[in-house]
Amino acid sequence: MSKKKQDFIDKELNKASKTLLRKSKKQPAALILVLLIALVLYVKNDTDLFSGQGSGTAGTSAEELQAEGVEEAELTGITDGDTIWVRLNGEKEKIRLLEINTPESVHSDESRNTTFGEEASDYMKSLLEDVDTLYLTRDETDRDQYGRLLRMVWLERPEDPFDETEIREKSVNARLILEGYALPVEFDDHSYVELFRQFQEEAMEGERGLWAEEVWWTYYNENY
Repeated sequence: MSKKKQDFIDKELNKASKTLLRKSKKQPAALILVLLIALVLYVKNDTDLFSGQGSGTAGTSAEELQAEGVEEAELTGITDGDTIWVRLNGEKEKIRLLEINTPESVHSDESRNTTFGEEASDYMKSLLEDVDTLYLTRDETDRDQYGRLLRMVWLERPEDPFDETEIREKSVNARLILEGYALPVEFDDHSYVELFRQFQEEAMEGERGLWAEEVWWTYYNENY
């Protein structure tokens, strides 16, 4: 039982006890009435407040809270296939796209940069070529160890950031995987990983993007 639920029950029982002590000696019928009221309140709050079906926010799911937390940002730059810059709440922020990874193209260790990374970066630039405004949602982790915001990036504001159709159509993260330029990756956050793995299988089977190149298959098998 949750602490919030237990607190509610304790509060109602305490109220009922005080009422009984005050009225039961003079009004025996009050005992039954008070118990009935306490039972009704308990049942109502058990089904409404704590299951998320009432008008309160105590039962709001993590998904609902995230849906309400959509951030609007101005695109200011593209670093590579999985990293962009935006202006958010008046501040310039570096965004690392959540739960995906693309091959390197601008790494400080040039030996890690590949033509595959350049292709992923080019796809990102083409996808966002005419975009000024993006929408951001988060999972559990706000920033990574480099201070970058970890976000799902959306071309349009999502009504439900966990709806597969919306993810397919609006999510930049998903589009990169579906079109064959990114791979799913699981760090501390994992809400989308299983779906992204399905998207990767679709891209592989359809030989989309990098999956159309035999040399990419060889590189993938050797490095991932």
